[in-house]
Amino acid sequence: MNLSWQWQSIQNTSLYLMEFFALYFGYRKGWNLFYTNLIYWMLIGIPVAAILIYVAGIPLETIGTIILLKQPINGVLNVLIANIMVLMPIKRWLGDELDKKATLQSFIKDVLMAILLLPIFSLFFVLKENIEQQAVEQVKQNNQSFASIARYTIDDFLSSYRQAMLALARLMENPWQLSRESLQTKLLQYHSVYDGFLTMLIADETGQLQFSSPKNLIAKGTAVSDREYFIEPKKNLRPFISDVFMGRGFGNDPIVAISAPLLDEDNNFVGIVEGSLNLYQLDLLLYMPDVLSSSVLVLDNNDRVIFSSPELQLDFLQVIKPVIQEDKHLEYVVDLGVTDKLYSFANTVTRQNWQVYFLNDRQTFINQMSISFRRLMILALMVILATLLIAQLLAYYSNRPIQSLLSKFSRLSLTDINESERQQNVQAFEELQLLFDKFEDAKEKIVHYHKDAQLALTDKISAEKESDAKSELLSKVSHELRTPLNAILGQVQLLKMEDLKEEHIEQLEDIEKAGKFLVFLIEDLLLMSKSEMGELSISRHSIKLNDLIYSSLKLFDKEFGRNSIELTVDVDATQNSQVHADAKRLQQALNNLISNSIKYNKENGRVFVETKVSNNCVTISVKDTGVGIAPEYKDKVFLPFHRLSFEHSDIEGSGIGLSLASRLIHLMEGTLTFESVENKGSEFIIELPLLDDKTKVATPEQEKVISIGSLEPFQFLYIEDNKTNFMVLNAWLKKKQAGQVVGAINGNDALTKLKHDTFDFIFMDMGLPDINGRELIKKVRELGVTTPVVALTADGSEQLKEQSQSLGFDAFLTKPVDFVLVERTIYHLLLER
Repeated sequence: MNLSWQWQSIQNTSLYLMEFFALYFGYRKGWNLFYTNLIYWMLIGIPVAAILIYVAGIPLETIGTIILLKQPINGVLNVLIANIMVLMPIKRWLGDELDKKATLQSFIKDVLMAILLLPIFSLFFVLKENIEQQAVEQVKQNNQSFASIARYTIDDFLSSYRQAMLALARLMENPWQLSRESLQTKLLQYHSVYDGFLTMLIADETGQLQFSSPKNLIAKGTAVSDREYFIEPKKNLRPFISDVFMGRGFGNDPIVAISAPLLDEDNNFVGIVEGSLNLYQLDLLLYMPDVLSSSVLVLDNNDRVIFSSPELQLDFLQVIKPVIQEDKHLEYVVDLGVTDKLYSFANTVTRQNWQVYFLNDRQTFINQMSISFRRLMILALMVILATLLIAQLLAYYSNRPIQSLLSKFSRLSLTDINESERQQNVQAFEELQLLFDKFEDAKEKIVHYHKDAQLALTDKISAEKESDAKSELLSKVSHELRTPLNAILGQVQLLKMEDLKEEHIEQLEDIEKAGKFLVFLIEDLLLMSKSEMGELSISRHSIKLNDLIYSSLKLFDKEFGRNSIELTVDVDATQNSQVHADAKRLQQALNNLISNSIKYNKENGRVFVETKVSNNCVTISVKDTGVGIAPEYKDKVFLPFHRLSFEHSDIEGSGIGLSLASRLIHLMEGTLTFESVENKGSEFIIELPLLDDKTKVATPEQEKVISIGSLEPFQFLYIEDNKTNFMVLNAWLKKKQAGQVVGAINGNDALTKLKHDTFDFIFMDMGLPDINGRELIKKVRELGVTTPVVALTADGSEQLKEQSQSLGFDAFLTKPVDFVLVERTIYHLLLER
């Protein structure tokens, strides 16, 4: 790829032909060819090139500047190479007739210029190619990453509302046995929680509309039996998501209909519950900051526009036929067929078979590369001028002893030579030879050192950019995944506070279990990525081993009971033993081992947890009677993303638990080993250094059973731009009768409310659309607000958590929220102060 070679050949040929005539004229006059060439480009070549570029319509501020800089550089290099490799041999072959007009100093200067410039410009060429290649790869990676994030966002958005509709259908089992007032009230309450639905309705098995939210919707029509969202759930007894359409009777909003069947106790179809989901919420979910210069386009399976960034200027449901073309710079680009713009892109497909395109304007990329190359060309011109000055000085000082020696030879040719003068001449030749030898050694060392330094600098810059990009992507992916999980797990915790049937409670616990598994998976992936980048660190201190083991086992009480697995614990050997480790990371590693011993066990199996002490070391053994590990997979046990032949089984897992556990134990100067027999079971053994029994370990205080419900109500401020997150916390505080919650949708809104009202407690999201959390907490404290402020964010990075106190926060909580921790935090900050 060469951005500067976007010019007609006749224009290049014209400039170089004029350069040839200028050099010929200078040679006939006895001028130095190098200086002649510089004068030509400054007085004739560059002005003529600028005129030709203007006539050709090439933007002078981008590619045109590169062409202007590149032409004289090419000309200078061509003359330099031609002078050394062509003209000098011709002069020697023709004798001194052509050499009369050349001087020794000029010859030395030309040779030095070649020696210095050729390796430097070779390095410039390699650097230029590397910049181009890295830029193209960066564009591809960014496009693919953001396209995947957009797909996950859309899938999670639709899935959360589909699950909400399914949950409502299950809550309304045997709906016609309830009173009409009760059904209407439930529908209105559910609609207030999931206000992304424009309308919601309940129809009976014949398709007659019975209830709606808003209530006046019944007056606009009473039969939906011909609608696809009624026919499909009735036929398949499964939730259904329709194609996108414009709103009927209540505006021009883009809508998908999401419906779920209502069933009686015998699983017979008795009606549907349906919600019309407003897709304008995608404007917020798929918002692209202006600094990214990027766009998002979503098409349904009929190539109709479902969502497009504003700068694309496309209409909703407009039919678009993207055409992929080959491109000499970016390999492939896409033409949307509505403007003359081309885009670099990445595309992917959602669960609804919607096409998601992440687009970057091709011309923007070309302009960015032009700026980089322009800087490189200016640097090249500066190097040429600096090299010319150095070569001139070196040639001058190198030529002085040679001229002195030639002068002596001239005198010797006219006079007699005695032995003393002959010895002096021999000594002068030897000094001259020594001078050239030293210069050659110095030149080789300079070129070698310069090349190594440039390569090292290039590798360092590339590694730093890759590390920064990975960290930024991990932070964004973590935030995007935790946000919908917060809505799901928050709603589950709220529903569990209701008086529900045992069957419904079990269903909610299944949803909660799946959601928490996703949270653990996100944390494991982030830790694994930090480990790959060498950024994973631990904080070691003295801990009581048995307390940590019992804490881990308590987390799996329900799992042991649900899977009918007998647990045997023998940790008497470490009753008072202490280890020097990171408690959080050690418990995470132990949790992975216990979880695997349950998941891969047999029905009515057994799990043994045992500790031993020997040779100043303590071992923790987790042994099961499960399926074991086949011999051919034993060397892959600690490799990440290997499920060891369980990839296609119904056992949940990601394949990174054991790999992460091994790395965490290794950071704590311990080892993780295993023994396994196929179909008989496995035993995983953690070995850690044992601390002296005399080392004191602080005994943790017994956690108090607290409740904020019976206290005087407080005034809360929740700064959150996501409506679902606000509704979840607001609903929980209302159930706890903790007080009134005032919402602020962004940082400026919050500052306005704080100037006019007083609050007892503040929750703050860190990723607000106008002011980020770091800046907002600073502005809040500058107002003189001393109210406790808690960071409630989907960014769970350790770096942010460690910085939160110095920024001005009183506590730090991550999404998905755990209401037990929220209640304990409120109690501590408001009542124990």
